[in-house]
Amino acid sequence: MSGLRAVAAAILLAGMTLSPVMAQISEPALFDAQNPGRSAINGGALTPWGEAQEAARHGGNPANAYGAMPAPAPLSSCARYRSFDPASGSFLGRDGRRHPCQ
Repeated sequence: MSGLRAVAAAILLAGMTLSPVMAQISEPALFDAQNPGRSAINGGALTPWGEAQEAARHGGNPANAYGAMPAPAPLSSCARYRSFDPASGSFLGRDGRRHPCQ
């Protein structure tokens, strides 16, 4: 009878140990967190974002390695002045008048 209890205890212990492991494997959010760019729904196939990242990595273009933002438009040479107004393209001079940027 004690052998049966030992076997039952071992089965119970194994069941308690394997439940969390199976829950982690079947959790799509965990799969997505551990495998960025792959789809848990499609059996681990690359998503469009994942394909773009792979293409950037194999293309040798480090500018898009982390989804870099596009470069901003070049600023006017007068942008260094605190009084620069981008709407009018002018800055406030020391004489108190607005001067166009050249």
